[in-house]
Amino acid sequence: MDIHTTITKCLTCAQNRLSLRRHTTPLTLFPATEPLTELSVDIVRPIAASKKGKCFFLVISDSFTQITKCVAFRRITAMPVASAITDASVSACRPPDRILTDQGP
Repeated sequence: MDIHTTITKCLTCAQNRLSLRRHTTPLTLFPATEPLTELSVDIVRPIAASKKGKCFFLVISDSFTQITKCVAFRRITAMPVASAITDASVSACRPPDRILTDQGP
């Protein structure tokens, strides 16, 4: 049996085919209109550890001005990440209207 035949007869594959997905919404951009109103946040996974043992980076970027701030961590937990985002945006001006992430683990 070849791969094409297997996939065309597979019920799970048939249910997940892109051609059958009719209710998808195209991606849209949300252009920033003011500084510090929309932030993009991502975590860079483990890299070589520094002398202090920090091997994770939180990258915070303002979508309007493209100003980027990096914060190093030994390990990633919710409270330090939230504090870093707060320090980067709220203390500078006000809370951002939107925070864009990739919703990674």
